[in-house]
Amino acid sequence: MSVSRPENLNVSRALAKRMLDLRHRRGWSIATTVEHLAAIGYVISPQAISKQENRESMISVDQAVALTKVFGMPLGELLAEPKCATCGDTPPIGFMCRHCGLEG
Repeated sequence: MSVSRPENLNVSRALAKRMLDLRHRRGWSIATTVEHLAAIGYVISPQAISKQENRESMISVDQAVALTKVFGMPLGELLAEPKCATCGDTPPIGFMCRHCGLEG
């Protein structure tokens, strides 16, 4: 028996998009993200992250919690739509967003 995945599951899509955005803003490859997750005890393959970012699979609650540790933000912030369209509320480390003033 197969389980169909709702196409309008906005939370899962938002989280996958946010993970991709945060990863890119930090200059991390998928492999680097896997290494950061492994360093805190969450083991996942690069293929699994790729599928999640391409919306072919969903992110588990356990992984979402691990991502909060890796990206250094609370779950609510990870799930929220960024307020700043320029930096996505996460300017690169050592830089300040000229649009919103946040520092990385």
